[in-house]
Parts: sequence; structure tokens; C-alpha cells
Amino acid sequence: SKIIREAFDEALFATRNGIKCGIHVRGPAGCGKTIITKACCQDNNHGCATFYEPKGVGGRRQLLEDLALMKGIDRSSNPIKLTTRVFDSFEPGMLLAVD
Repeated sequence: SKIIREAFDEALFATRNGIKCGIHVRGPAGCGKTIITKACCQDNNHGCATFYEPKGVGGRRQLLEDLALMKGIDRSSNPIKLTTRVFDSFEPGMLLAVD
């Protein structure tokens, strides 16, 4: 859990400084990746960390619609506008954790 928390903190620091970054966490099933990531989002959730757990296979459109719903964005836009609106809603200092 310490490694995941440190990576999460590094990503928060980077994005607060305008650096786009990504973290890929891998490990055996059941080792606690999801629990630790959810906890990191809750610990840092002053509007800056969003945890997203896909509900199944839905593709890009489903991902965009789910994120739009989470961010309070109208989902009825065309895919290009929806993509722009969703990704513009993540300002510097914000993280998206996808399980």
C-alpha cells in the first residue's frame, strides 16, 4: 500500500504543477489495489480525486458518459464535444483513478 500511496502523491504533485501523468498499478488479484486506490481518492478528495470503476464492457462512449455523470456534465452531447467537456473538467491538481 505504501508504494501505491507514494505513486498517488507523486501524481497529485505532478498534476498540481501542470504536468500530465499516469500511473499504472499492477498486482495479483486480491492484493488490495482497489481498496488502497479508493482510500487514496477518499483521503485526497477535496474535489481533486475521482475514482471510476467501470460497470462492464461499454467502450469509449460508456466511459465518457459515466465520467460526465460523475462530473455533472450533460451526457447528450456528440462524442467529440462530450470528450472535450469531460477532459476539460479535469483541471490541474485533479486525478482520475480508473479501476
